[in-house]
Amino acid sequence: MTKNFYLELPSFQQFEEFTHEENYYSLPDDWFVIVADIKKSTQAIRYGYYKEVNLIGAASIIQAM
Repeated sequence: MTKNFYLELPSFQQFEEFTHEENYYSLPDDWFVIVADIKKSTQAIRYGYYKEVNLIGAASIIQAM
């Protein structure tokens, strides 16, 4: 299921199905979740620095590789 993980997930028909535990699946063992909190990103985007915020987010993924 690793290669087609998203493709093989069942789709939701109703928004409320997001709250049903049986609709959640573990990630494949060879996947990673990267979480980055870009300091003051909301303010930066508000002032038009969207590309810079995205660049920093992408850099956190590159750093993890």
